[in-house]
Formats: sequence, structure tokens, C-alpha cells
Amino acid sequence: MVLMVLETEALTDAQLPVEQLAAHLRLAEGYATVPGQDARLRQRLRGAIGMVERRLGKVMIAREVVLCGPSEGSDRIALPVAPVTDVLSVSEMRDGQTTAIVGARVEEDPETPCLVLPHTVSTGAVLQVTLWAGWGTWDTLPDPMCQAVLLTAEGLDSGDISAVMPMIETLLAPWRVRRLGRAAL
Repeated sequence: MVLMVLETEALTDAQLPVEQLAAHLRLAEGYATVPGQDARLRQRLRGAIGMVERRLGKVMIAREVVLCGPSEGSDRIALPVAPVTDVLSVSEMRDGQTTAIVGARVEEDPETPCLVLPHTVSTGAVLQVTLWAGWGTWDTLPDPMCQAVLLTAEGLDSGDISAVMPMIETLLAPWRVRRLGRAAL
């Protein structure tokens, strides 16, 4: 079964490290007095965090994530995001009827966490899973990952992300999921 990320809770302005990006870009003090400057930096940070999260398959800043996908008749489902700290809700949709599934838990794995359901979900049903996922706040992220986000935002801001891509890849290498053959559950 493959669950796809349907939506994630939007990052609030307070969660974004705008001042750190401004320092990284060596913007002069008082940059925020220029109209639109903060909005431009927030936009670059949201784009950079999204790019890094997609590349890693991990949620950096903790927030609610909704996953959706068709069931293949299993009670164990590999989750496409990590780290997952809590299962908020699981529902099964079949023939226009939605049924809540109570008692689902996460079997944590640093690479691919697994959702364990209390019973097998019938084939063809659509599962919707709401999770709380992420490392925490910006300040709790590993430094190389933060640096990769800042470099990505810099590349987005300059319009030439290819210049910083090798550095970004090197910084993110320890957190990339290694795909060696077929994953078995």
C-alpha cells in the first residue's frame, strides 16, 4: 500500500528562521524596513523547507500531516514521512461510508516508520491517516540540515540553485533514505 501526502499544515511565520536567512544572505541590518523583504524571505524559506523535505522524505518542522491512499488488504503500512510522533486519526472510506479506526500505532523506524492497524483493512478501501510528524522546532534540527535549507533558500533567491546543489546534497546525505532493493514489511 502506498500512502501519498495529501496535505500538511502550513508553517506559521513564527516557525520560519527569517533572521537566520537574512544573516546567511548578509543582508544589512534594517532589511525588514524595506517593503516586501520579510515576505520574500519567508517565501524562499517555505520553498527551501519543502524541497529539502521532499528530497529526504522527512518532515523537518513538526506539524500535522494528512496521508491518503488505497488499501491493499494489510494491517501494516509503510509511511512515506518520518519521524512520526503521534497518530491523530485513521479512517477507512468504502462505498461512501467513512469508518474511524481506533487503536492504530506507529512502529518507529528512523528510515521508514510503519503504521500498525488493529485489524486488516479491506482491499479497495481508501485510508486517510492524520499524523503529527517532524523533528520539532527549527532550533532542534541538526545543524547540517538547517544549513542545507539556508543554502537552498539562497539558491532560490539568487535564481541559480545549481551552484549550491553539490553542497546541499553533501549536507543532506546522512539523512537520505537508502533504497537498496525492495522494502519488505
